[in-house]
Amino acid sequence: MAFVIACTPSPVAPSSRGVATRDVVDSAHRRRRYEPLSGRSAFKQVFRTGSRRRAGAVTVIRGVSLHEGPPLVGVVAGKKIGNAVTRNRVKRRIRAALDAVSLADGATYVVVASPTAVSVDFETLTADLKEAMEVEK
Repeated sequence: MAFVIACTPSPVAPSSRGVATRDVVDSAHRRRRYEPLSGRSAFKQVFRTGSRRRAGAVTVIRGVSLHEGPPLVGVVAGKKIGNAVTRNRVKRRIRAALDAVSLADGATYVVVASPTAVSVDFETLTADLKEAMEVEK
């Protein structure tokens, strides 16, 4: 029995090879001004020792600064937000809004989304983050 290729590539269609390789593409998370907060113990420490400030659709918990370098940021969206697709979309929107907010070097933040973060527009979400990130004087 002989095998025959049923479909052959069209000779006039351009190939996608060589257009862009994965290491050349600069994704948004590589340009972030902060590092992701990871690990259950790190989140627990910020929740336990941090100061909370709520503004609109988000609550920001600022932990004590124990390290040098870029700020550490964790984003939390609980099951009250919705299904996994909705939670991930809200977290992506918050991460994008964080690019417009000034973060203190060496600080640790946890941003907790409320259920209203699903329906609020991006400008309001950014304004809420800026308000919640303000340091009391």
